[in-house]
Amino acid sequence: VMAWLVRNLAPHRGVRLLLVGDGDQLPSVGHGRVLADVLEAGVLPTTRLTKPQRQAADSRIVANAHALLDGRALALD
Repeated sequence: VMAWLVRNLAPHRGVRLLLVGDGDQLPSVGHGRVLADVLEAGVLPTTRLTKPQRQAADSRIVANAHALLDGRALALD
């Protein structure tokens, strides 16, 4: 589906495609890993949000998410 979308958008000048998602989420269920594949290719500009938007900054969820991304041990107490 993504290949079809990109192919069919290409001839239209001025059309832009914006993908929004979380590259750190669990892989997609079913076919394809579109966002993960685009991010891993490193050929398109990306932006990464680093400030928590849905939990308090001092939340254990946020602290453990950052620890996981940084390869540190989780605080499970």
